[in-house]
Amino acid sequence: MLRALKNIPVIFAFEKEKESLDRLYKKGMLTDDMHNQQQELNAYVQKELNEVKEEAEMLSEGWSQSIWGQAVNFHKMIQEKGI
Repeated sequence: MLRALKNIPVIFAFEKEKESLDRLYKKGMLTDDMHNQQQELNAYVQKELNEVKEEAEMLSEGWSQSIWGQAVNFHKMIQEKGI
C-alpha cells in the first residue's frame, strides 16, 4: 500500500499531461528526446501498476483488484486532511 501511495502523485501527473504531450508531439512541437522521456515514464508507470498488483495478490488473494482504488481513496483523504 505504501508503494502505491508513493506512486499516486506521479501517476496522476503523468495521466494529466499524457494527452497534451501526445498532441504536441504529433504536431511536431515536442522533440524526439522529450517524447522518448514520456515513453520511458509511461513504461515506468505501467511497470509500477503491475508490480503493485502482483505484490498485493501475493499478500492477499484478490487484493490486486482493489489496491489501486484503495490507494487513490487514501491519497485523497490525506490531501483533504493536509497530512
